[in-house]
Amino acid sequence: MEEGYSFGLRSTDPVVMDVTRTDERITFNAENKSYFPYSLTIKFSSLQNLLPRIFERTEILHPGNNRLFELGVVDKTQSTQYDYSVSYSMKLSDDPDLSFPYLIPIGAGKTVQFQSFKKENSEVFIINQFMMNYGDTVFAVRKGIVTALPGDDSRVDRVIKASSLEILHKDGTLAIYRGLDPAKNKLHRGQLVFPGQTLGNMEKNGTLILQVLANQGPSMLKGLDIFYSDKNGEVISSKKVKNSEVFYPVEIVKKEMTDREIKKYEKGKLF
Repeated sequence: MEEGYSFGLRSTDPVVMDVTRTDERITFNAENKSYFPYSLTIKFSSLQNLLPRIFERTEILHPGNNRLFELGVVDKTQSTQYDYSVSYSMKLSDDPDLSFPYLIPIGAGKTVQFQSFKKENSEVFIINQFMMNYGDTVFAVRKGIVTALPGDDSRVDRVIKASSLEILHKDGTLAIYRGLDPAKNKLHRGQLVFPGQTLGNMEKNGTLILQVLANQGPSMLKGLDIFYSDKNGEVISSKKVKNSEVFYPVEIVKKEMTDREIKKYEKGKLF
């Protein structure tokens, strides 16, 4: 497996502090403009006429607005004073599910064929590089949030500059799909997608490259072996799926869905 992936593009100022004040309290909020969680540390160098006396505090910021904490004014007849500094960094889970049963992205009923190359007198197959045709449909392998789109060079947190579809999963793993046609994209950043949902179409005859990455320290990622679901919902290594028929077991498709999502899925109204 390849190691040491870094983010090829980063958001500009992904975290913005918002401090509001009344006669009775000061409220600290922070907006996370990224689709990734961030860890924020706030340090106070001065804190007068305010309680509790916080000198340092670390909070995990989820995407969107985050209410952090409040400081209460002790004596309303006296002035208050506070000075602080903040630092933040991306915070992905250190405990990914290494044996999660992913779906194969080429669609149920298809047969898996991997890209290959000649080496001396033998043919070497490259796992997770699927041979596909122009216009073939690509499907989501797992439930997650779209963090980056193919053909989009906006300044967002992404691993592959502009050319990939990237989806963040619940356990902090990140799926990267390369080979999709940007002109036929129907997704948007921040969209929740589900296993088996259409993600797009192949840009040309060639290869769909799928990678799943996990945290390897501050802003660094490592490649994982992908385990796929067989027809019985059991896991099988990507090294063993060549020439096999693709199945999308219902129990795997529903595995991470909420009760409400399952009801919508069963009615055919989820996606």
